[in-house]
Amino acid sequence: MAISFILHHSAGIIIALACAVIVLVVFLIFLFVRYRQLSATIAYLTRGARAASLEDIIMMHGKEIDILGSDIEKIRAEIASIRNTLTKSIWRKSIVRYNPFKDLGGNQSFAIAFLDGNNNGIVVSSLHTREGTRIYAKPIVNAASPYKLSEEEERAVRNALKEELHVS
Repeated sequence: MAISFILHHSAGIIIALACAVIVLVVFLIFLFVRYRQLSATIAYLTRGARAASLEDIIMMHGKEIDILGSDIEKIRAEIASIRNTLTKSIWRKSIVRYNPFKDLGGNQSFAIAFLDGNNNGIVVSSLHTREGTRIYAKPIVNAASPYKLSEEEERAVRNALKEELHVS
């Protein structure tokens, strides 16, 4: 009876087995692609490693990450120190040339401002006359001077304050 059932339904059984084979081939192709992806991932993770197992490699990478994290913190502290030092150096400057006397030719007098990152610094003025040249210096604290500034000195400080800072 079983043989007659098989012979009677042989076409259906063959179609069912063919479908099963096709499903298995598709599944095999999927497994092969996934195997290649995993192999590539493992090759990437183990590149240059001389460890016995993947667990050893992962532990080694974890230690390297800890060391890099420590190094990054040291670098951040160093950058903060450098920025602090840079704020004390001259970042902004401006010069204003002018002629204080109409009877003298040329703009030989000047006012020059030098400011640091905190808007502190100095303004230097040179007043050129027929008899000689006089030089004056006045401190600048928080973009202002405790001494009276001439119009040209004020303009030099204002122009210096407008200059953009290029530190990120």
